Order: sequence, then C-alpha cells, then structure tokens
Amino acid sequence: MVVLETKRKLGEYHPKALTDMGNLATTYFEVVVMEKKTQVLGDNHPETVMIMKSLAVTYHKQGCLDDVEALEAVVLEKENWRWETTTQPSVRIRARVCGGSSGGHAGEE
Repeated sequence: MVVLETKRKLGEYHPKALTDMGNLATTYFEVVVMEKKTQVLGDNHPETVMIMKSLAVTYHKQGCLDDVEALEAVVLEKENWRWETTTQPSVRIRARVCGGSSGGHAGEE
C-alpha cells in the first residue's frame, strides 16, 4: 500500500506521507458516501451522480486513470439516462410549438 510504504520510507510526518494519508481518507469518504447515496436515493439520482463525479476527480488527482475511465463511463451513462428521461420530452414539445422538426414537418402532429 502506497501510504504505508511512504510512511515507512519518509516518516509519518513527511509532507508526502501526509498528502497520501489525506488522499486515502478522501477516497474512502467519497466511496462510502457514494454507496450510501446509491442505497438511499438510487444510482440515477443527481446527488449520486455528483458524488461519482467527485470520486472520479479524486481518482484523477491520484493518477488512478483506469478507475477514472471506468467511473466516467458510468457517469456519462447516468447523465445520458437523466437527459433522455427529463429533457428530451420538453425539447420535442418546444420543437412542435416553435415549428421545428421533430421527425415531421412544422405543424404536423
């Protein structure tokens, strides 16, 4: 484990060791919060997706690029789902009202 190795090599109070400990604590906290929000709110809830984004940023700062890529793929899927279920109907309505194209000609139902 990186934190233990850094503490052993550089000492418990070395700035790098302290940074690594802080990163580990942040990651743990974000994972726990994400799991709880998923259980309580569901995995498509905006707050759950937001903590997933935050965790992806934390992973990126730590250089865990495989984890970032996997989590970003999930976030994009969730955001697309949310857009399709909430935004798209209003876009269709607006297109009809404004005479825009929604698969037919303006004014057609």
